Amino acid sequence: MTNQNQLRRLAVLNVIASRISTEIKTVKDELGKQLGRGSMTAFADPDNLSSTPIGVLSMSKPRQGKPRIVDEDAAMIWLLENFGDEQGLVVAKLSEQGRKSVLAAYEAGKDVPGIETPAPGKPVVSFRQTDEAVDEITAMVQRGEMDLDAILAIEAPVTK
Repeated sequence: MTNQNQLRRLAVLNVIASRISTEIKTVKDELGKQLGRGSMTAFADPDNLSSTPIGVLSMSKPRQGKPRIVDEDAAMIWLLENFGDEQGLVVAKLSEQGRKSVLAAYEAGKDVPGIETPAPGKPVVSFRQTDEAVDEITAMVQRGEMDLDAILAIEAPVTK
C-alpha cells in the first residue's frame, strides 16, 4: 500500500471514528435521560432477556464537590478571630495547616467566610462491553440484524 493510500485510509477511518464517537455520545445521552441512576443490561436479542448479555449501561451518582477556599483573606481573618495567631497557622497567607483548619471548621457546620462548596458534578453515563460482545455483535452483523450503513451514513454535501 502506498503512502497516499494509507493516508486516504487513515482519513476515512478518522471520519468513521468521529461518526461513531458522535453516535455513542448521542445514544448514551438519550439512554442516560431514561435511566436515571442505576444500570441496564444490553442483550444480544432485545426480545429475549435470557440471550447473551453484550454490555451494561450505568449511571453514576453525581460527585458532591468538596468545600474550597475562594476568598483566602476572609478565611484568614476568620481563622485569626477563632484560633488566634497560633504558631504555623498563618504566614502572609494560610499555611497548609491553616487551610485544613478552616475547611474542617466549615465542614463541621461553622459559618466560615471565603469558603464555598461547588454544586455536585453531572453523573456519568458509561457502557461496559462484555467479553462475549464482539462475537455476538459480529454474528448479528453477519445475520443482517444490525444496519451499520445507517449508523455510518455520511450525507453528501449539498451542491449549488
